[in-house]
Amino acid sequence: MGFPFYLRPVLYILLPALLFPAISWSQQEGCTDTLASNFDVNAVINDGSCMYPDITINFRKAVSSMPVTISESSGLIWWRNSYWTHNDNGGSNEIYCLDSITGNVKQIITLKDATNVDWEDMTHDQDYIYVGDFGNNYGNRSDLCVYMVAKNDIPSNGDTIVACEKLSYSYADQSDFTIRNLKNDYDCEAMVSLGDSLYLFTKNWATFTTRLYALPKRPGSYYIYPIDEYNIKGLVTGASIDVESQWVVLCGYHNYIPFIVILSDFWRNDFFGGNKRRINFKNYFATQTEAIAYTGNNTYVISSERTIIRKAKIYKIDLKEIQ
Repeated sequence: MGFPFYLRPVLYILLPALLFPAISWSQQEGCTDTLASNFDVNAVINDGSCMYPDITINFRKAVSSMPVTISESSGLIWWRNSYWTHNDNGGSNEIYCLDSITGNVKQIITLKDATNVDWEDMTHDQDYIYVGDFGNNYGNRSDLCVYMVAKNDIPSNGDTIVACEKLSYSYADQSDFTIRNLKNDYDCEAMVSLGDSLYLFTKNWATFTTRLYALPKRPGSYYIYPIDEYNIKGLVTGASIDVESQWVVLCGYHNYIPFIVILSDFWRNDFFGGNKRRINFKNYFATQTEAIAYTGNNTYVISSERTIIRKAKIYKIDLKEIQ
């Protein structure tokens, strides 16, 4: 007796795999990036093993100067053809719109009923701007949050006060809140928006690693659990995402040398599962980079705080130079 007709298409698909599994269905894993030094021409699936040669990229000046009122720019986005930023701990509950050429303040937006305990990064999507009040140098904060501001509430010009909503959270894996100034692993200064979540990258002072957490984009209070961890060998201070190319770029510094790490070719929110390419800016010793923003066409801008030997600035980098 023959097989029923409705099973025949299934058998036509399954029989080759059963008879010749190694030949028909195996896909080799390895480095799939042609720019990597260990590129595997036979690899079909990226296993995150790509290694890259050292290269040098120079910063370029993005604006003429930074306003005196923004000496500690800690968050940065590109919106309405302008830079938007804010100061960090102890600053006002304000975000500033800067002219993209002069750097002059064009608008000041005050977040009603918000407090700048330690604002450290900002990101945005089509509808909202998100400001992260999650700086935690001592490791003992229990009031971590992200403020969300509707873009429709921000006028095209003129200063104003806007309402904001609050996403409060705690790290579910933190049980010890002993003060460890600059020696704890629960500080955070980097955040990106993807889909229905915000993704937070911690600044781990004790281990120089970074952990990844997801926070829903809905007002409320949450316990958030770590998704993954990466030994980045430095302090992560900012993050930006290019949704179209699926690149996440982290900025930070180690031993007073700024760096970026480009995360690419990952699946969904498995940011550390794909390629990880690090670029150090050795010519900019003691430049305390704090925030990064994607401006289009493989171009990013990075803001730095004022230090003893460096002025606060916004730099530009063109990542087409590495392709």
